[in-house]
Formats: sequence, C-alpha cells, structure tokens
Amino acid sequence: MDHHPERVTDLIMRGEINRMITKVDEEAEERKEQLIQKLLENQPMPVKGDAMMNRAAHMNLLMMTAEEVIIREVVCQMR
Repeated sequence: MDHHPERVTDLIMRGEINRMITKVDEEAEERKEQLIQKLLENQPMPVKGDAMMNRAAHMNLLMMTAEEVIIREVVCQMR
C-alpha cells in the first residue's frame, strides 16, 4: 500500500480492491508452498531422532525465508 498509493486509491474507487487482495493472497500462498518444498529439497528436515524443537525451528526458518521472498516477488509487485 505504501509503495503505490495512487494504484490503491484507484482500485478502491473502482471497487476492485477486494478482488486484487484475494488474487495476491492466492498467488502468495501458492508460491509459499512451492518455495517451502524447494527449500526442503535443498535443506532437508533434520532426522527424526533430533529434538522436536530443532525440527520446528528448521521449519520456521524455511517459512520465514519463503515469506521474505514472497513479499518481494508477489506482494510488492506492481499490478
């Protein structure tokens, strides 16, 4: 919203903001799943014997990494 205020205002005035938000959300979720799978291929989950907290921390790190990429590639992209 901060990056393109004129575009946001235009979408609101034309009544298309909700459609655009839904589209971006769907794109972001799809891309997130793809990225997490790719990251898991490159950085596999620790073996089952590792502590559950290590496994959770690993997954959280992958999710945070994917979300940072999504913000740049999907959310902040001009439409």
